[in-house]
Amino acid sequence: MPTLLLMRSGRTAWEKEGRLQGALDIPLSPEGIEEVEKRAQAIKQHPLHEVLCGSDLTAVQSAQIVGRLCGKREKPLEEFREMRLGLWEGLLEQEALRRNPTAYRLWRKDPLRASPPRGESVEECFRRASAALKRIAGLDGGPVPVLVCSPMVLAVVRCVAKDVAPHRLWEYVLPPAAVEWVHFR
Repeated sequence: MPTLLLMRSGRTAWEKEGRLQGALDIPLSPEGIEEVEKRAQAIKQHPLHEVLCGSDLTAVQSAQIVGRLCGKREKPLEEFREMRLGLWEGLLEQEALRRNPTAYRLWRKDPLRASPPRGESVEECFRRASAALKRIAGLDGGPVPVLVCSPMVLAVVRCVAKDVAPHRLWEYVLPPAAVEWVHFR
């Protein structure tokens, strides 16, 4: 049974402020760096095949820390970049709600029925991440790959890996630097 180690990227200053980051390249905060270092220390005892990550800065920086501590280079993959939130990127959640109340509420209630203005739909993100996940999950036995992603795309990856419908996306968002083993059927 193929196994993959998923890791959520570390925290950014924007996340701490409650800003919607999306695919914008925001660096890890000092707290985020510390979170990832602690988690990487804990996982380095496992034989790792490679460190894959999304192409957004938050995921790349997190993967670089994991790679450095585990003796592997990070390999960014565009298919796992964070979901683009369009005109909501950089806004506080309350600002997005004030600017687009109907769309924002619907997106939070049922992410398949609404998308951020000029952003990416959950369905689009689901398709690109799903295809890439099937490619990398073909590995079986031996050292496992680590996949480091930012919050939204990692929630999509978790839905795909667990064969859960994408409308349940919000239930699958992990806290910063969280790690989860996923076994494919």
